[in-house]
Amino acid sequence: TYVPFYSKSILFNSYLVHSRSYLNASVGVADYQIEKPLLVSIGFGQNFYFGTDYGVKIELDYLNFFKKSTYIQNQLTISVGLVFAWGENE
Repeated sequence: TYVPFYSKSILFNSYLVHSRSYLNASVGVADYQIEKPLLVSIGFGQNFYFGTDYGVKIELDYLNFFKKSTYIQNQLTISVGLVFAWGENE
């Protein structure tokens, strides 16, 4: 993961929002019942933190399979999630 941008913004003139943009790249193997093709994943993500213990995460990933078939094709995935941190912050 490479994080080229980090920023602080003010939302509605009262909330401080920390955000970071990052790039992902990985190599792996998908485990399907019919076969196990190699793949490369390239993606972009953005995190928005509204406090020290919660935020929102958005990711866009492109999965490129080296061996394609009728059942296995390249995929574009979009993920949206909530980020929570429990416990003591030091």
